[in-house]
Amino acid sequence: KLFIKNMHHVIVTASHDEEVINIKYPGIPTSIIYNYPPKYLLPKYNSQLRDKLNISDSQKILLYQGVLHEGRYLKGMVNILKEMKKITVVIIGNGYLKNSLYSYAKLNQVSDRFFILDAVPYKALFSLTSGADLGWCIIEPLTESLKCALPNKLFEYALAGIPSVVSDLPEMSPIVNKYKLGKIVPTYNMEKQITAIKSLLNENIKDNLKKIAIQNFTWDVQSNKFLQIILGDN
Repeated sequence: KLFIKNMHHVIVTASHDEEVINIKYPGIPTSIIYNYPPKYLLPKYNSQLRDKLNISDSQKILLYQGVLHEGRYLKGMVNILKEMKKITVVIIGNGYLKNSLYSYAKLNQVSDRFFILDAVPYKALFSLTSGADLGWCIIEPLTESLKCALPNKLFEYALAGIPSVVSDLPEMSPIVNKYKLGKIVPTYNMEKQITAIKSLLNENIKDNLKKIAIQNFTWDVQSNKFLQIILGDN
């Protein structure tokens, strides 16, 4: 509130953010620059993730990458493990929920199929991502910000050829439905999440997802727009 009135231009990462700025601070130019990954990080499938955690080929890997905090419904992944014996959950990231998630997995007797790896440098992340089978992109609408979230992991999963299980929220749903990046599910409905997981595992869309991501969801497709904003305001 103090500084935004002095801005020449405001860059946001989703359409709802832009709408809020335009309503509250009319007259300030705004643009959307999405959290897309760079194309040069396009990974090739490898077994690094499976080898690192000794996960057999008979298990399908459900992956979450990002910080471990409220609003990502990470306990929902543990709940799914109780019902799907051929699923292993891998989380890559750090955060204060780490110990409680381990405890929850132990309580539900699925610790042998639940793993948390520490965060890795961004350039090294995609080699691990590409070894998973599904991405977890569930957001709990606990706040207005979370309700309108558009996580960069959605695009990272796509670039790695991994379909996602995604919350039915206003910023994510249209993109997922339009480009077929995964399945939209209610945040707290485990039965529908399991149905979505089974459906995605029966589809062979890895290569097609990568093509879609390269064409639409990499930094390369919007870098010129960013430069034009910066140069134009100078």
